[in-house]
Amino acid sequence: MELRSVFLDANILIYLIEGISPAAQMAKSFVADCEQRGDALMTSSLAVGEVFVKPLRAGDVDLLRKYESFFQPPQIKVIDFNQECALVFAKLRGIGVKPPDAIHLSCASISNVDVFATNDQRLSKLIVPGILHITSFNQ
Repeated sequence: MELRSVFLDANILIYLIEGISPAAQMAKSFVADCEQRGDALMTSSLAVGEVFVKPLRAGDVDLLRKYESFFQPPQIKVIDFNQECALVFAKLRGIGVKPPDAIHLSCASISNVDVFATNDQRLSKLIVPGILHITSFNQ
């Protein structure tokens, strides 16, 4: 099987690292399969900020360290929102995509990912240039 680029939405990261959702095992298996194939994992800088909220709010240093460790290269590449993303973001907002989702999707789009993994079924119905397939664990 050939190498793929896989973008992980914030909800998938939470399931993976915190392991507290019914979808946690699915996320762990999905990422383990990606790692076994040597797929390139990516996420957005917004996702990093989103997942840091809970441990910072709760003062959970151990959980924060788990996240920080996961975001270290070469584990995952963090894509920053930039001017190129802004145009894709504007187009997505124009069709009614919520701002955080539009940011994640625009970061994935400019990175030309093969798979955008999420738990948001609404997103799996979108066609976004630069993203080959959007898959939802919640189908």
